[in-house]
Formats: sequence, C-alpha cells, structure tokens
Amino acid sequence: MVFEHLHKLLLFSFQENDFIEDLGPLLEPNAVSFSFDTLGWKVSLVCVIAVMLSIVFFQMRLYFKNKYRRMAIYDLLLRIESPNLENYHKVNYANLILKKVAIQVYGREKVAKMFGEQWLQYLDSKCEKSELSELKIVFENSSYNLKQISDSEFDLVLERTKKWIHQHAR
Repeated sequence: MVFEHLHKLLLFSFQENDFIEDLGPLLEPNAVSFSFDTLGWKVSLVCVIAVMLSIVFFQMRLYFKNKYRRMAIYDLLLRIESPNLENYHKVNYANLILKKVAIQVYGREKVAKMFGEQWLQYLDSKCEKSELSELKIVFENSSYNLKQISDSEFDLVLERTKKWIHQHAR
C-alpha cells in the first residue's frame, strides 16, 4: 500500500516535469538599474534626518534640564574634598545640598519647613531606593549633637546623597 502511494507520487512528479518542459525556455527579465534619484529615497532621507534631529533635540533638552543635578554633585564633591573639614561638617553640607536641590525642584513652601526624620522620609518618597531615612542617626549626630562621624558612615551618606540627586523624581 505504501509502495502504491509512493509509485503514484513519482508518476505525478514525472508528469509535472514533462509539463514544465513543454512550456519552453525560461525568460529572464532585464536587470533593474539601481539609483538614489527616485522620490522614495529622498523621502526616506528626510525622515531619517528628522528622526536624528529630534533625538538630538530631546537629548540636548534633557542635558540642559538636568544641569542643576550636575552642579549640585560638583559642588558637593568640591566641598567635601577639603582636608580640614570634619566628617560631621561634610554630612551637614550634604544635607544642605539636598535641601537646595529639593527647594529648587519642589518649591520652598514644601521643603523649607521640613527637618529631621520628616525631611529624610520626604526625600525617600521622591526617590526610589535612596534609603536616606536609614541614616537618621548619622544626620542627627552631625546636625544636632556635633558628634564625630566615621569614614564609613560618611561614605554611605555621600553615596546615597549622590544617588538621590541623580535619581529623584521631578
């Protein structure tokens, strides 16, 4: 049964090849010339240029819009490089920079009256995973008690301050 089916297929394929031979020789079309002079290429070029210009425009706008972030981090890093400052002074300056940036972005009415734990929770609410409120004791010791801050605590404050400045929501 299988052989009969296979035999029928082979006969059909041979008959089909005979039909193709009866058609005659294959006629190939002439080669199509390629040129950029057509209207479609010009429209494509205009579209590509428009997309590139819009990308550059939006990137430049984002760059200028985030200038305050770069300036705040520059100011922070410049100030903390002073060798004669104690770590608690540097932590206070980091807090001051956070306050300046927050006032610039969210307005003086909301930000200026906040301090302590409320202030740190507000900062955490504006930036995902900044975790500044975990450093409440460090900020309190530097601001109110003027206690010495270890280098590891200061490094943690600096890291999270930079993270908040880079990533806070507008």
